[in-house]
Amino acid sequence: MSFYAMCFMDTIPFGSFFAGIFVNQIGAAITVAIGGFTCILGSLAFIKHSAQLKQQ
Repeated sequence: MSFYAMCFMDTIPFGSFFAGIFVNQIGAAITVAIGGFTCILGSLAFIKHSAQLKQQ
């Protein structure tokens, strides 16, 4: 998936790079938990923003 993103969408897969660094520093379980928490926060921000767009 990272290769697809890099080649076809002109983005660099920084997420995999940072995940590898974090796994070496704090461990795999905590890194996955942080990633999940970040996804939840992003989802909540999207829900809040989409509700504001519907009101306009």
